Amino acid sequence: MAGKSTFEAYLEKAFNVTLSPGNSTAKAMSMRNSLRFYYAIMVIPLILGVLIRLLLGGPAAAGMLALSLIVIVPVSLFVNSFVYHIIVGRLFNLYRSDYWKVFSAFTYGVVPVVLVYWLIGIPILGLVIVGLSAIWGYIVQIIALSNILRMTRLRAFVTTLLSGVVVAIVIGLASLITAVGVFAGMHILGV
Repeated sequence: MAGKSTFEAYLEKAFNVTLSPGNSTAKAMSMRNSLRFYYAIMVIPLILGVLIRLLLGGPAAAGMLALSLIVIVPVSLFVNSFVYHIIVGRLFNLYRSDYWKVFSAFTYGVVPVVLVYWLIGIPILGLVIVGLSAIWGYIVQIIALSNILRMTRLRAFVTTLLSGVVVAIVIGLASLITAVGVFAGMHILGV
């Protein structure tokens, strides 16, 4: 009997990450393998999601779902793990590890959402299921960060909150500076 294909192995791993994150997120993947893993497990939800969105929402909704899974989620993985790495790892020096390990943990965290994302097109039920899987994905991310970065789960949880608070403060300050600049400019122009 032939062994499993890479696709089958990745799907099995995705279900293991979702159902048993403590055991299956212990090993970090390289950046390349994280992206391979993500794109492999995203194929079936992408096809199902596009079909549902075509039936219930039209071509624009199907295109947005495809754009989300193909581009937006991977880009957000890069950005979120980079921000976490810079804030928690470099600014606050709360762990010493490479960026690709953080990226791997964040990739594990999106797995539960990706597996059910195709349901997003189903009114109410789809949103509830995807919302619950997002909460579970956050928990998986905390477990993966704990496993991969060798920190307690409580510390992993606190560091994700710390990263979020710092980003919120930076965005708030940038918004405040922008608003002050706009109002000062309007005052100077007499508007």
